[in-house]
Amino acid sequence: MRRRDFLKTSGLAAAALGVGKATEAAADLARPSIVARTVELTVASPWKSGRGGFPESVSNFVQRLQAAAGPRLRLRANILAQDSFDAVTSGAADLYFGPVQASVTHHPAFAYFAGLPGQSGLAPDALAGWLRDGGGQALWDETSALFGVKSILVGHTGPSPGFWSARRIRSLSDISAEQIYAGGLAGEVIKGLGAKPSSAAPSEVTGKLARAEIFAAEWGSASQSLSAGFPAVAKFCTASAITQQGSALALTIRRSNWERFEPGLQNAITATAGQEFNRSLADSRDGDAAMRDALREALQIAFIPLPGDVSAAIDRISGAVVADVATYDGLAGRINQSYLDFRHRALTI
Repeated sequence: MRRRDFLKTSGLAAAALGVGKATEAAADLARPSIVARTVELTVASPWKSGRGGFPESVSNFVQRLQAAAGPRLRLRANILAQDSFDAVTSGAADLYFGPVQASVTHHPAFAYFAGLPGQSGLAPDALAGWLRDGGGQALWDETSALFGVKSILVGHTGPSPGFWSARRIRSLSDISAEQIYAGGLAGEVIKGLGAKPSSAAPSEVTGKLARAEIFAAEWGSASQSLSAGFPAVAKFCTASAITQQGSALALTIRRSNWERFEPGLQNAITATAGQEFNRSLADSRDGDAAMRDALREALQIAFIPLPGDVSAAIDRISGAVVADVATYDGLAGRINQSYLDFRHRALTI
């Protein structure tokens, strides 16, 4: 379906949900040829389709939203795209499911919504709480609006992602000048560690790790890492890495499209995104210990502590990187203050 047809018929999704206004429903009924049309939305992500991990989260979201919206909404997924903003603003996709960390290249303050490095990060549940109850979502909306998009929390890697590597990391000297993959502000921390941040697309990371083009990669939970194929190419994984509380995933929508959606469709998208966030977090957090045990036994994966000098350097550099972002502009300063206020309350309750 062409984009102009989609925009003309986007209000029909609300009718399919049974929440359209009476006057709008009456007008639709007067146009039977339009009523018969189905609203089609395309869903893109940076991962190749597959079972388990992040691709499965995309599939779960699509299936849930399709069930919630009914037959007047048709969702088409498995479109591969690397930049969420470019994908939805160019019209290549209507919805984009992917890591918030990628948005940091557009404005560094997106890192607050993605997951901050070192000890500055909020636990996943606390991050969701800040967005929901602490004014975080309004600030995220304001930041996203600068780029013509709307962003909604839809998933999370879970806490304590590790570095996957083919060789054991014993000290800072082991990673000096090496290529390391990690998203968002973690790239700045990698520079501070004396290493080089990899610019690989998410779909390329496993292959580059296998070919030793990347020395180490921060990814997500053990199950997400297994789905990505890391245990087949890297036999070591540290207990934690740079983004210690893990990273958020967002659903990105072109803002002009979002504003054209009827409230019923907006509510269905928001509610479905919340359900997928809870599901993905439960899967990554609750099953992580058992998955690590299984990987130790079946594939002889060594889960090792992060060396003390590396951990101390990450915390020190992360603090400086976050402090620098807070001074980027007035918006970053307001986001930082809201984040710190909520974090203080969360830590003192």
